[in-house]
Parts: sequence; C-alpha cells; structure tokens
Amino acid sequence: MPLRGISVSAAPGILAGIEARIEALELQEIATPVTPMALYVAARAEHCLFTGLLTGHGYDAKTGARLLLLATRTAALCEWLSGCLGEEARAERYALAGIRAATAAGSRRHVASCMTALAFRHLVAGDPKDMLSLVHAIQAIVPRLPAGLAVTLHTREAQALARLGDLTASTRALDRATSTLAAKAADADPAADLLSVNVDEEWLAVSSGTAWLHLGRPKKALPHFTTLLDNGPASRRARPSLGDPPAKAAAGHPPR
Repeated sequence: MPLRGISVSAAPGILAGIEARIEALELQEIATPVTPMALYVAARAEHCLFTGLLTGHGYDAKTGARLLLLATRTAALCEWLSGCLGEEARAERYALAGIRAATAAGSRRHVASCMTALAFRHLVAGDPKDMLSLVHAIQAIVPRLPAGLAVTLHTREAQALARLGDLTASTRALDRATSTLAAKAADADPAADLLSVNVDEEWLAVSSGTAWLHLGRPKKALPHFTTLLDNGPASRRARPSLGDPPAKAAAGHPPR
C-alpha cells in the first residue's frame, strides 16, 4: 500500500499492521533459527519506514509518540542484531538512535532500556569505565528501574567491574541482580523493557558465569554454564545472552 501523502493519524490500520510485524520480528529475534543477517535486513527496513513516516507524513501528537516508540523498538532490534554480526560501531549508532527516539517520545523507561544497550556496547568493545558511567546515568534517569531492566543493569555492571578486576564490587552487583530477579514477574513490561524479555534464572546464571570468567575464575564460572547443556532450544536464549561468548556458541552464532 503506498504511503505517500497519507496522514498516519487518519490511517490507524497502517500502524497496527506495522506494529504486528515488529512484534513478530522481536519474537523471531529471541527464538529462531533465522540468521541475524536476515533478521537485521528486515528490522532495518522497518526502521527506515518509521524514519520516513516521522519525517514525511502528517500525524497528531498521540500518533507521533506511538511512532517514536515503535521507532525505538526497531532501533533496539537493529542495535542488537548489528552486535550479533560484529558491527559494533553500527550497533552503537542504532542504540543512540533509540535513545533519541525514546527521548522525543518522553519515555524514560525506553530511554533507560536503550542506554543499557549502549552501555553493553561499551562493555563488549569499549572501555568498561565508560560502561559504568552509563550505568550511573541510567540510575539517575530512572531511580526505580523495572525489575527486569534492573537485573540486566546489575549483571552488566558486575561484568564491567570484573573486567576491571574488582572482585568485591562485581560479586556485590551479582548479589543485587539475584535479589532483584524475584521481583521481576510482578513488574514486567515487555513493551518498555526492550532488553529484559527473557531475563530469568538461566539468563542470570550465564551472565554470572561470564563475570567470573572476566575475573579469571573459570572453575567458579563453569557451573553457571550447565544450563546451556540441557536439551531445550538454545536459540530461545539468544537475545539476552548473545553478548556472552559461551552463550553465543550455544546459540549457533560465533563469539566476537
């Protein structure tokens, strides 16, 4: 259906259809045998579509906020998939695009989620000290983080501290993640908490194991990875754990 000249506000069915496609992509990205490249191409197409809708079409304030939040979600998809493909610079650009869209929409939770993604990019390919600065900024933006996002942030903080060799602070961050996980079910909002859809005990175990590896304690790390040896579909753990080399291998994607 051609979109040129259409008022998006006057055609709500268009957004409903696009949103359904995004939800399908998010599910595919979490648990699928489809390659990251194929998913990235689809997610990039959706993101470009939203860029066009935001810059070249008419809409009211409510529709504009909805468009911006959907653009945030497509940016988050493109960010993660770019990271899976080893394109760290591109992944960071998409994380920044998500932050800008979420800020324009006025959603602090979405901003915090995208900033957590940006922090992870610094953990993977940058300076862990920069990652810790972003953690502190996120906590200032949303002092009471949703439980799932808080668990994600605590584990990433633990991994950054581990890379810096701070055993005590890293284990304390892991303890905070463990104590916070119990509250996740009552506080979950998958639409806002873009990075914590699959945050559970298995996710925390793998993330904790990665922190112990960074600390140079492989024997301490090994028990945390036994969850990857079960008979369940490893791909369903792809999104929340793919930044960790052991989980990447289990999910069929090579570690960076």
